[in-house]
Amino acid sequence: MEDTSTDAADHGRQAAGPGGWRRTSSPDGTLIAWRAEGPPVRGATRRTPVVLCNGIACSTGYWTPLATQLVAARQVV
Repeated sequence: MEDTSTDAADHGRQAAGPGGWRRTSSPDGTLIAWRAEGPPVRGATRRTPVVLCNGIACSTGYWTPLATQLVAARQVV
């Protein structure tokens, strides 16, 4: 898998894959897929992004309704 790791400064310049997904790997080699929706975090009017994390016991079905409500006001990762 191609490493497309990035920091916040590069977020807007990194090419996203299908569905807006990006990917990176952690120092131990674990692959991490992520996407961001909503207004970018810039300038004095920025609002803190919200990070929602799926896992074994927490699927996208849990986060989707919350993300839908939050994305109008802030960036959701």
